[in-house]
Amino acid sequence: ATQFAFIQAKHDLDAVRAYLSRFHGHTHRMYQKELERFVLWAIKVAKKPLSSLLVDDCESYKTFLNAPSPDFMGKKAAPRHSPLWRPFHGPLSTKSQWQAVRILRTAFDWLVKVRYLAGNPWAAVRDPNLAQAITPMQVERALPASLWDKLIAVLDNRCLDPENKQARIARATLLLMGDSGLRREEAATASRNQLRFNQVVDEDGEVIEVWELAVLGKRNKWREVPVSLRTIDALQAHWQDRQRD
Repeated sequence: ATQFAFIQAKHDLDAVRAYLSRFHGHTHRMYQKELERFVLWAIKVAKKPLSSLLVDDCESYKTFLNAPSPDFMGKKAAPRHSPLWRPFHGPLSTKSQWQAVRILRTAFDWLVKVRYLAGNPWAAVRDPNLAQAITPMQVERALPASLWDKLIAVLDNRCLDPENKQARIARATLLLMGDSGLRREEAATASRNQLRFNQVVDEDGEVIEVWELAVLGKRNKWREVPVSLRTIDALQAHWQDRQRD
C-alpha cells in the first residue's frame, strides 16, 4: 500500500510474522502452515512476492491445492531441517482446501487493514465447493428414555435433602442439556438475564406459556431454545440455594 503502514514490516515475511504473532497454540500452527505453503508457492511457482499476487494467481493456487505438484510433496515424518521436508504430505481433502482459502483470505484482509497491502486478491476468489456429508445421528450413544427418566428421578429424590445443593446443581445442569439440547459449554455459560417468559398462540388459538433461553453457541451465534417447566423448577431450586430470587 502507498499509505503509512501500521506494522514495521520490511518485506512479506515480516508482514506474515506480524500476522501470526497474534495467535498461539494450535491456531498458530495451523495458520503458519497455510501461509508458509502459500509463500513457498508464490516464490517457487508464481515467482512473485505476496504483495504482487493477483486474483488469477490466487485462483491458480486454489487449483494447486487440489493436486500439489510432486516437488511440493514429502514424507510427514521428515523433520523441518531435513532436505526431504516438503510443505505437503499428500492430496488435501475438500474441507482442507476450503479451510486454506479461508485462512489466506482472512490473513490478507488483516494485511490490508494494517496498510501493508493496498487490496486483497483473495476477496474475488470463491471458496472451494464443500459438499456436506450426511452424518447420521448416533442414537446408540444416547440414553434410553427409561434410563433418562430414572436418572432424573434419582436426582429429584436426592434434591429433597435441604443440604444437598450439589444434587440441585446437577439436576438443573442435566435438564438444561437434556430438555433444551444445550452443549456442556452452553449450559455452563448460560445467563439468568437471557431467560425470558413468553406467551405464544397455537394453531387452535390457545395461549401457551413458554420459557425461552438465548444461548451463545458455536461460531459465536445466538439461538433461542425452549426451557421446560421442570427445568425452570430445577433452576429456581438452585437459585434459592444461592439466595437468589
